[in-house]
Amino acid sequence: MAETSPVVLITGASRGIGRAIAQRFARDGAKVGINYLQNIAAAEATTKDVQTLDGEPFLAAGDVSDAAAASGIVDTILKHKGV
Repeated sequence: MAETSPVVLITGASRGIGRAIAQRFARDGAKVGINYLQNIAAAEATTKDVQTLDGEPFLAAGDVSDAAAASGIVDTILKHKGV
């Protein structure tokens, strides 16, 4: 059975601790969901970091405190997991 890459969602991944966590998962080759609310430029910079570190980034924009937005983010994760 082939091993698959883990899929993770890091909330607030565009800056600070969230960005560092995204980079750490990328080193292990994870598919890293980069959640952000407004700062697309910072999220895209994190995306480049993840790619450089052998991870597979994808953007998952939205407010995780909003139920409808959170549901959309989960759908994005499932799509990248192949579900």
